[in-house]
Amino acid sequence: MHANLFNQNASKKDVFLHNLRSNNGRYKRYIKAPLRYGGGKSLAVGLIVECIPNGVRRMISPFIGGGSVEIACAAELGLEVLGFDIFDILVNFYQVLLKDKQALYNHLLSLEPTRETYNIIKQELKAHYKKECTLDPLILARDYYFNFNLSYGPGFLGWMSKIYTDKQRYLNALLKIKGFNAPSLKVECSSFEEVLLAYPNDFFYLAPLMC
Repeated sequence: MHANLFNQNASKKDVFLHNLRSNNGRYKRYIKAPLRYGGGKSLAVGLIVECIPNGVRRMISPFIGGGSVEIACAAELGLEVLGFDIFDILVNFYQVLLKDKQALYNHLLSLEPTRETYNIIKQELKAHYKKECTLDPLILARDYYFNFNLSYGPGFLGWMSKIYTDKQRYLNALLKIKGFNAPSLKVECSSFEEVLLAYPNDFFYLAPLMC
């Protein structure tokens, strides 16, 4: 099987799963999703992708969250992926990332991963969340990523984790923004009820929030 895996007849799914599998037979963590996300599926991507029928050309996800499976399906399998979430700040992050990843990367690169900067960004983000101000979409995406990915947990409007004050760790994480490439992914803000009604005949990936 492996000898013929990379010929012209091999599916993108087969190649992806082969490359994701470690020497011990288990799947490795999928590392191209840019967000650290509690309850994320980065370590389960291989197992989940295995279950996607080969004939699927479009996938609908009403709970995109950290997006590991959705990004893998778009970037690695070439599927059209429509992702949704009810959290508008998260949706804005994905929309900015998809529209202009270089601008987002440059804005994040200009920030220093210090507690002082973190607290400034947190207050700015909190003011937007409480509707005390309205941030530009690019600034909002920058603030969300910086606050969320550098926090303990991670968590929205949480506290900064000491390990993320490491400048090199921060720069390495930003490479996922710089190298992001999932042109067949689209993300919009909508409730799962609305999404289920809007796409009655599509293939759904359902991974709701854990309570």
